[in-house]
Amino acid sequence: LTRDLDFNRMNLTILKGFGVEMKGLRIGENPAFGKGDFLNLGRLDVKVKLLPLLKGQFEVVKVILNKPEIHLYRNAKGEFSYSDMVSGTQAEEPTDTTGKQEKKSGGGVSMLAGLLVSELAVRQGTIVFTDEFGLGSPLTTTIDMFDFELKDVSLTKPVTVSFAARLP
Repeated sequence: LTRDLDFNRMNLTILKGFGVEMKGLRIGENPAFGKGDFLNLGRLDVKVKLLPLLKGQFEVVKVILNKPEIHLYRNAKGEFSYSDMVSGTQAEEPTDTTGKQEKKSGGGVSMLAGLLVSELAVRQGTIVFTDEFGLGSPLTTTIDMFDFELKDVSLTKPVTVSFAARLP
């Protein structure tokens, strides 16, 4: 990320599953859109499988985001505040002596499978969206009490999805 990243505390968890608990995680806003936080997260819990980890493989079992607050902006030009994180602009890879850039092949399905988790959850989230595009004055919409859960995430089996939120 090309933004400020900070957290209050990080703990290694062993008794309730091997993983990491991070409290007070925050990611700063795109400087072109302001000085606040893009994401402020009460707690992030990540659990991994221990045996694959001992073999040098990283298999995530569970990711839980507790009390995330996300601020999204769209300016008068129609640009979104998060576009710098998802635009696909990455640092160029080194070129060889002929000046040609090597293209590395993606992992395809196998790479995607490595990102799958048994459970992904967002609990008590808030999304604040401020829109200035095509409007005389900014319009702010807040979605809170946002709960989202994916269970048994798989490429080949049905996935359980649960969603609840308080809408404006």
